[in-house]
Amino acid sequence: MTERSIRSVVTYREVFDVLYHKLWNHFTKVAASLNPGEMEENYPLGLIRAYFRWSNPHFLERFYYSLLIQYCDMAMSEIIKEKITSKGLNVLFSREKENEIQDIETKSEVIKYGNLNPPNMDKPDGPTMKLLTGDGISIELSKRRAVMPFWHRNMDYDEVIICVKGKATWKTENNTYELSEGEMLYIPRGVSHTAAATKDSDYIAIEIKSRSQLNNVADKKVNEVKP
Repeated sequence: MTERSIRSVVTYREVFDVLYHKLWNHFTKVAASLNPGEMEENYPLGLIRAYFRWSNPHFLERFYYSLLIQYCDMAMSEIIKEKITSKGLNVLFSREKENEIQDIETKSEVIKYGNLNPPNMDKPDGPTMKLLTGDGISIELSKRRAVMPFWHRNMDYDEVIICVKGKATWKTENNTYELSEGEMLYIPRGVSHTAAATKDSDYIAIEIKSRSQLNNVADKKVNEVKP
């Protein structure tokens, strides 16, 4: 770090307040109960050195300097903003990219459904193909190529049909819908429905079945973007 970069940070008095008064107060509270090895697991190495080695009359000046160096190093590294959501609460914080978790039991993955052939692709009365399942929810793939030979009334699950390609005709007790790419159909539990597509259709849909009752909150958003 250059002398110029340090001086540019020193001009900001709030850096001293945040880094010293908050970090140092917390640091000294736990220092008495931790040995140096435990400190290394929980605190930046520069702060550990400051605490254990710089106990002299010029301590405060050197400690400020140590904090400023770490502040500048952090400012020059890549910072990632991350939001944690749990039970309706959102927590937004920043972290360095180097602090990414490298080993975690659950990992994100891509499900390539383009070449999958669900049973309803070849059989008019065939079911959809389950892709993901959980407690009270199922996400399924549909590639219907014929007329569904019966009506279906699901008494336990709300259903959402998301058309990602092509089009199909959906009929419910309420209405008839020509479902096209970029559209989704919400079918509450207890509403009878059926679907139809042609043999040469390229219709692909993701169907979501939810045991929890769903509420339509999209109408207000759609009305807000209308010219």
